[in-house]
Amino acid sequence: MRVRAIREGYYGRGPGGEIVRHVNDVFTLVPYEITIVDVRTQRRTLDPATKLPAMKLISVEDQFSDNWMERVPDDEKEIVTSSQQAINRQIADLNGGN
Repeated sequence: MRVRAIREGYYGRGPGGEIVRHVNDVFTLVPYEITIVDVRTQRRTLDPATKLPAMKLISVEDQFSDNWMERVPDDEKEIVTSSQQAINRQIADLNGGN
């Protein structure tokens, strides 16, 4: 699902975890798996059949939030704001938009 950020926040998954997305960034939500953790013990839950960590799929719909993003057509061009672009935007705002 292709979406546009309508608020700044952490969305999606990257090599180091979630990625900071800026207003008007366009990106694709993709499903991913997480390890299930026991909240009481903070230990991974093991699948009784395989003895491997139990996993849960986080679907695209689970990730989507009307509060933070809006759906856009799948062919909409991806837009990523770099950290430097975000800093430059803030400096321009502080200087009266110049």
